[in-house]
Amino acid sequence: MEGGDLVLRLAEALPADARLVVARPDPTPDLTSEPTGRAVRFNACALVAGDPPDDPVTGVAERAVVMLRPDRRAVPVLLAGDGATVVVGERLVDFAVGWNGCLVVRQSSR
Repeated sequence: MEGGDLVLRLAEALPADARLVVARPDPTPDLTSEPTGRAVRFNACALVAGDPPDDPVTGVAERAVVMLRPDRRAVPVLLAGDGATVVVGERLVDFAVGWNGCLVVRQSSR
C-alpha cells in the first residue's frame, strides 16, 4: 500500500502498450492501470466501487488480474511473493492467488 493505492511491483517491465487490468463482469467496467516502470497502481477505493459480489450471501467477489496486450489478448498474471490486504470502508480487499494459481483481487465483507 502506498497512500490509497495498492501497488504491484513487477519482476520485469511490461511490454510496450501492455496494461494490467482487473477484469470485472458486465456492466461494471474493467479497471486499467498504466504502468510506471516496474510498478502498477490500482486505487483501492476504485477496486470496490460499483463491483457487486459474485455471491450475495457471502459478499465475496474475485476478479482476475490480467495483462492486456496491444493485440487485445489477455494473459494471466502470476503472483510471486506476498499478497496484500487493505480495508476499504466495510470491505477487505486482497491481492492474492486465485483458484487457478494466478493473481486476483478478492473482496469480501469485513
